[in-house]
Amino acid sequence: MWSKLTAMGVLSKVKDWVLYGSNASLREYELVCIEAWRTSLSHEAATILDYQLKYLTFLQRLSRDKLLSFHANKGATLPAEFTFPNNGAEVVVALVDLRADERHSQTSARIVLANGRLSSLEFRAEPSSVGLIKRGSVEVIRIKMIADPMVTGTEGNVDASLRTEWHGCLLRLSESAKIEAYLPPADDSEVRTALEVHSSLPEDYIEIIRQSNGLRAGRVKVLGASQLRTVVLPEHDLCVLAEIDGGDAVCVDETYTPARLVFLKDDYPVAVNQSFCGALLDAVRDQDIG
Repeated sequence: MWSKLTAMGVLSKVKDWVLYGSNASLREYELVCIEAWRTSLSHEAATILDYQLKYLTFLQRLSRDKLLSFHANKGATLPAEFTFPNNGAEVVVALVDLRADERHSQTSARIVLANGRLSSLEFRAEPSSVGLIKRGSVEVIRIKMIADPMVTGTEGNVDASLRTEWHGCLLRLSESAKIEAYLPPADDSEVRTALEVHSSLPEDYIEIIRQSNGLRAGRVKVLGASQLRTVVLPEHDLCVLAEIDGGDAVCVDETYTPARLVFLKDDYPVAVNQSFCGALLDAVRDQDIG
C-alpha cells in the first residue's frame, strides 16, 4: 500500500516539472495520480512524460471534474521523439485507486493516452463527492499498470480457417453481415486486464473477443479488449463496447450497480432492454436498438 503523500511531498516530487515550465494548476489529487504512474515507469518513459507535462499546459475539466483533459496551448508542437510508442487512438495505461482519507470512500482514476501523448485522467466518482477537492493528504491505495506506453500496439489478421469455429453471438453476427477486420482472439491476460479496468463487461462481449479481439460486422465495429474507451458525462461513466457508423455506440454505464447496457445517441445514453448481442444484431440490421 502506498503511504499518504502530503501536498508538500507531492509538489517536491514534481518540482522538476514546475521548474521547467509544467502546469502548476494541477490539483493535488491529480498530481498524486500522475506521480504514482510516473514512479512506476521506466526512466525513458518518465522522461517522455516529463516533457509532455511541460508541453500540455492547457487543462480542461469536464463532467463535474470527473474528466481532466490535457491539451497543448495554441501553436505548441510536440516533437515526435517525445510521444510514447504506444500510439493507439485511446489507451488506458494505468488504473489508480485513491482516497482522501479514512472518512471517505475510495475511488479510482484511469490514466489515458491518445496518439502517444497523455490525454486525460478519468475519475469514476466526482472528486468533490469523495473529499478529494480539499487541501491535505491523499492516499494512493494501489496503482495497476494496464498497458506499457513504450510498447507499440499491434494488430494482425488471423488464419481464416479459425472462422469455422465461430459460435454464439459472433456466429449470429456473421449470418447477418459480413465479418471484417477479424483479429486474433483475446487471451486470458487481455481479458483479465479489461475486467480490471471495466469490471462489468457483458458475457456476450467477452465471448466475442475470445474468438476475435475486435472486428467489424457491417456498420458495427466491436472494440477489442485493448481498444475499449470511455465517455465521461456528469451523471454517467460509459465504457464503449461497439461503435456504429454515424457516431452512435453501444456502451456499459458503470455508474450503476449492477452496470447497465445503454445506447449512446447524440451524447445521450438510453437504457437498452436487451442483451449486448441483441443490440449488435439490431444495429447490423439497421433496426432501432431497444
